[in-house]
Amino acid sequence: MLIIKGIKAKLYPNQNQRTWLNQQFGDIRFVWNYFLDIEIRKWNRAKLYKIAKKAIPEPLKFPRKYDLYNQLKSLKKKYKWLTYADSRSLQCELGILYQAYQNLFQHRAKAPKFKSKNYFKQSYRTTSIPKQIDKYHVLKLAKLGYVKVRFNEPLVGAIKQVTVTRDSTGDYFASLTVEYESQVQLPKTNRAIGIDVGLDDLAILSNGMKWNSKYYSKASEAIKHKWQILSARRRRDAIKDIRYNQHLQKEMPNHHVKTLAEYHNYQKAKHEVAKINRHIKNQRVNYLQFLTTWIVRHYDFIAIEDLKVSNMQHNHKLARAVACASWYRFRTLLTYKCAWCGKYLELVDPKNTSRICHTCGKNTGVKPLNIRSFICPYCYTKQDRDVNASINILRLGLEQAKANNSTSVQDASLQSCIE
Repeated sequence: MLIIKGIKAKLYPNQNQRTWLNQQFGDIRFVWNYFLDIEIRKWNRAKLYKIAKKAIPEPLKFPRKYDLYNQLKSLKKKYKWLTYADSRSLQCELGILYQAYQNLFQHRAKAPKFKSKNYFKQSYRTTSIPKQIDKYHVLKLAKLGYVKVRFNEPLVGAIKQVTVTRDSTGDYFASLTVEYESQVQLPKTNRAIGIDVGLDDLAILSNGMKWNSKYYSKASEAIKHKWQILSARRRRDAIKDIRYNQHLQKEMPNHHVKTLAEYHNYQKAKHEVAKINRHIKNQRVNYLQFLTTWIVRHYDFIAIEDLKVSNMQHNHKLARAVACASWYRFRTLLTYKCAWCGKYLELVDPKNTSRICHTCGKNTGVKPLNIRSFICPYCYTKQDRDVNASINILRLGLEQAKANNSTSVQDASLQSCIE
């Protein structure tokens, strides 16, 4: 089976390489904003012609990729400093912009926006194939040269593209997309499971097992809260000082006014908050990786809800908790791991899964979130609310799979192993 996988590695560039990378991020941002500005101006002119009820002089369509590449050549002649950038990365950026407009035209995404140098995350993508030298733990990237790198897993297969990123803490990472043949097939267990996701418990299995979502330490959260307060206070003091210096500058034109970047105490507090946020994020990702791997190893048939997470985040009281739960990432990890390991994943409609009794099948109506136990008024079945929902999800998943004549379900003989 041909697998496309992403491998992330930390880079350790020297000072000259950091300078080049920061310039590279600026070049990428300039090319994006330049071509995006051209398109926005063109569409704004078309709106004015439409308001004036006049014929539009030029057709309203986004240029083809190769037309953008030709325009890029002219732009590099105009701005000579663009020749120092990785040329393939500039082409990749135009390809991303082209795809962004295709997504807009097909109503899959909103219109692309301008990029700011003040955004905490900067990155560029390139198809210039890097060369790794394991003996010296370095990676050779186009125009950057040899840079020290640390991989968390062995690098196998052919490298197709690489994305270099600078995060909010100022560290640099390389995300490599590799392609290789894999014959990983886990042994069959002939077991099926239904999974209901939640906020207090991330995953509730139909056999009654629960996986808690509070996987990051409370100490990290407390330290983060402390530094956020300190960062806000230092930012407030810095802004107050800037305004005072701006007032003095009116009387003394030569008086220097510092920017926020020059207030080192504020930058230090901001950096600490970013480091704690990254630590919590890594804990979350590691927990999801462990949980999904465990599920795929122990079950052949997995049924989960097809939740629309973006719609659920419209509730401002639950939006942060839903985002931290990472339900969509949990589903994404399960999807590709099942595909890699020959397991079967079924998505079911979440409608009424927590209202229907798993014993008699009758709908018991709406219940508030604070009621955690399910008591059926018809057959008097008493069960945990989330476990009842996961059993219903498993039943619906098996019914859907049988209706689709799934060979995976028939081969595993899952009709007699519902847990």
